[in-house]
Formats: sequence, C-alpha cells, structure tokens
Amino acid sequence: MVVGKFTENEKKVVKALIENARTSDAYIGRKLNISLQAVRKIRKKLEHEGIITGYSTQIDYDKIGMSVFAIALLEVQADAWEKFGGRAVNNILMHPNAIKFYRIPQADITHLIIYGFRNLAEYNDFFEAVQEQQTRYVRVKGLYTISNKNFARKSASDLIRKLLDEAGKEKPAKPNPFS
Repeated sequence: MVVGKFTENEKKVVKALIENARTSDAYIGRKLNISLQAVRKIRKKLEHEGIITGYSTQIDYDKIGMSVFAIALLEVQADAWEKFGGRAVNNILMHPNAIKFYRIPQADITHLIIYGFRNLAEYNDFFEAVQEQQTRYVRVKGLYTISNKNFARKSASDLIRKLLDEAGKEKPAKPNPFS
C-alpha cells in the first residue's frame, strides 16, 4: 500500500497511533467518531500489509543514565570483508551500544552508526579500543559527539504525519525558511 492509497479513516488511525501506540481501539474510535470494529479492522489491515510493523516504547535516555551519543562514520577495509564476510563484519560493528546502524554504499565511508554511552569516559574508552584493537579493519573517518540535550527530534512522527496529510497531492521537500 502506498500512502496515496490510504482511506481518510486509515490516515486518522495511523496518526492516533503515532501519538500514542498504547491507545485502545475503543478510545481511537470515540476520538475519531468511528466504530470500534472499524478501528480494529483498520489496525489489523495495516498490520497484515506490513504498514504497522510493531509498537515501541520511547525511553528518556537521561533517566536511564545515557547522556553521551556519538555519530560514527566508519570505513571498513576491504580485507575485513574478504577475511570475515559481510554478515560477520556487521555483527562485530553491532555492539550493544549501537542505537542505529546504517550500511552506506560509498567508497570512503561504509557505515554510519549512532552509539549511546553513559558518560564521556565510557565513550573515550570505547573509541580508544576501536582504534587500538580494530585499526587494521576499521577506520574512524568522522566522529561527532552530542549530548541527549542536543536532540531536537526523537522520532519521525512529523514526517509520517506530513506524508499522510499530503497523500495524493505530494509536495517536494523544502527547507523551512529563516523568516
């Protein structure tokens, strides 16, 4: 299903679930003025078609003690791919501290990984170990450190709402003006 093929009620149900994935079908039905059965049918359809792939919990990183984040641009050397294979290389890079993991098809950068750490000492220890233990196979091409306070947005909810609102009348993405 492409966004343009959503019914108005399907768009409304998805938006309600984006706001709070734990919202009951009965509450969504009352809020949108549609029957409980209609909400259930829409939810089941969207799950069956793979539009809704799960329901997740958003965690406040500060409250669990994670305050330092690193965006790492890595280059995995060709001999690592040859010696270990792609799946093994990805498994090595998928450390428990990796929050998001992207394979990038570029020559000088092969992976973009977002890591989370409790503090700067843990961050320093981790990347010193990468440089000492994996330098033959992995090169850190760029490393950007940010704190949890620097996150301006924690989900793609606004983008999903925009896509649903513009379905059938798509507009090209443009940056917001500074006016």
